[in-house]
Amino acid sequence: MNQPKLVGKIYKLCELRLYDVAIKLTNQLEIAEYAVKAHLLCMEHEQRARLDKKILDYRGKNMYQSDFTLDIEGRKKIWFERNQCLPNEIYVMEFYGSGDPYFGGTADDRLLTVNGDIWNGKYPKPDAKVFSSIEEAAQAAALITNRRENSVLGLIPYFE
Repeated sequence: MNQPKLVGKIYKLCELRLYDVAIKLTNQLEIAEYAVKAHLLCMEHEQRARLDKKILDYRGKNMYQSDFTLDIEGRKKIWFERNQCLPNEIYVMEFYGSGDPYFGGTADDRLLTVNGDIWNGKYPKPDAKVFSSIEEAAQAAALITNRRENSVLGLIPYFE
């Protein structure tokens, strides 16, 4: 089967939440570029399907309605309540727009890079800056010079 057409079929299977079948099809892809793209697509759809609406509502209303720098202690308290620890790694994310662009939305979320600025959308893409504490992230956020108007700075924490 034509490789791009197979990717389209995999996408449709993901939309139907038939991830096992979709993954089997990705294994038939011969071109590495298409295979990687299809595997990532399956994983992304599967993750979205597992999200709980309550979590999304909380995230939308509480986590990103204002910059994280406005309530550092509150954020740490939430992390302790949910995870009994602080995160090992923290990334700063600029949230901009709303809704998935694939479905007509305007979201364009970008990470803070090792250069100290929000990624400008140009390739090659610099590595994301990793922080070990929310205080470090807040200090770096204060120095960002290229934020977009009406954007919100949030955090992506990773716990182990």
